[in-house]
Amino acid sequence: MKFHHILFLITLFYISCDDSSKKKVSELNAKITQYNTEFKSKKVDFDPTMRRLGDYPNSNKDFKIVVWHNGDCDLCYSKLKKWKLLVSDFNKVNNNISYDFIVSGEHTNHIEKSLSKIEFPRELAVLDSMETFIQKNEFLNHPAFNSMILDKDDKIIFIGSPLNSESLKNHYINIINNSL
Repeated sequence: MKFHHILFLITLFYISCDDSSKKKVSELNAKITQYNTEFKSKKVDFDPTMRRLGDYPNSNKDFKIVVWHNGDCDLCYSKLKKWKLLVSDFNKVNNNISYDFIVSGEHTNHIEKSLSKIEFPRELAVLDSMETFIQKNEFLNHPAFNSMILDKDDKIIFIGSPLNSESLKNHYINIINNSL
């Protein structure tokens, strides 16, 4: 009899976790929709004090993918490793994309060492040691919203991170493929 109770409790736990996860995904999707409605076509403000860590051949492209990263978060660098793969995927679809991976933080030596450690392309990284980008664009201060596609005039086309969502990754591909 005890085994049945334990099995029942375990089943309830999994069902409740599943419902909870579905609810969180639903809430996140609603928030992404809200952000895209609210901020679509808004011009993103780039501070001139930010500096690119490497030479970038041509930044005058049809699309720009911008990702904000907290450079003081050591665990967060694993996300930049995932982004390296996404950049490769996106460039296969359309090579008319520029990238700004804005890394904020006061500890510039630590940031540069961390980027080198994960072999992140220096030409894609933009150092924001004064953290002005996130101050001017506060809506990006959430992992689900710290990525966006801009047009050539730096206006928002879409906000949302494709890192952990195949549907958002496909949405990015559709946008850069001019399907939307």
